[in-house]
Amino acid sequence: MTTLVQKDVKYIVIHYTATPVERDFTAADIDAMHKRRGWRGIGYHKYIRKSGLVEDGRPLRERGAHVKGHNHHSVGICYEGGVFQDDPNTGRDTRTAAQRESMERVIRDMLARYPGAKVVGHRDMPGAATQCPGFDVEAWWADVQRKRDTRHAGLWARIMALFRGVTPTLAGIALLSALCAPVAAIADRYPAEVTDIYDGDTLTADLDLGLGVVLIGQKIRLQCVDTPELRGTEREAGLAVRDRVRGWLGGAKVEIEIVGRGKYGRWLGYVHADGQSVNERLIAEGLAVVPSYAKGCD
Repeated sequence: MTTLVQKDVKYIVIHYTATPVERDFTAADIDAMHKRRGWRGIGYHKYIRKSGLVEDGRPLRERGAHVKGHNHHSVGICYEGGVFQDDPNTGRDTRTAAQRESMERVIRDMLARYPGAKVVGHRDMPGAATQCPGFDVEAWWADVQRKRDTRHAGLWARIMALFRGVTPTLAGIALLSALCAPVAAIADRYPAEVTDIYDGDTLTADLDLGLGVVLIGQKIRLQCVDTPELRGTEREAGLAVRDRVRGWLGGAKVEIEIVGRGKYGRWLGYVHADGQSVNERLIAEGLAVVPSYAKGCD
């Protein structure tokens, strides 16, 4: 094992597996592939499945095996896919929406660990002759940053507007009101601590809005999801689904994206556990259906 020195990391390198999107490949599958090449194991540090699930690869304390000549000062993030089965020699950006979201989060986590590191694609590295990862990483990341900055600028503009003509004693109340009422307009994910799970599609959580503001005990209704009820003939199924959700969220890093208010005053949102959408997982595993009355769930 060769140690990767944290202060030496200059690049966060994005890769694809160059495996057909029509097939599924886990981190364990990639690990086996790399071992067959004679490597010690998977060469990437983080691996992002099509579902958005983030799987650990090589430990960050160890030097990776993903960019020849540059493994001593880089970390590797790889996403599942990159080619189609009927055209395996053409690299493409096949990332799902869930993969894009998870990739953003993983990159931000990496930048917190390696401040000043540059986010690049494998093909951008000196000496690399490859199509990997199938898209212009630097342009994509710049666009991600621009959109995030725009959202934050809007938030700050709203905050500053509150202080015009507001007495200091009321400033804190006004600030909190502005942050609480139009949360959906900020359109961002918030770190959350789940304090109660009533059933498969309803939970209570404390939302960290940033700026030192935490909303305690917020009722969240999962958007575009309808699970069995805890009463009547659905009770047994409802309890089973609730327990599955409790298992997924227990000990996970939870983030909640708020998209609006429901008719009973609950927040409507998408819940993510360790980068994977709980809403999508419920549907994919047949534990929930998309309600006919829900809007924007196509």
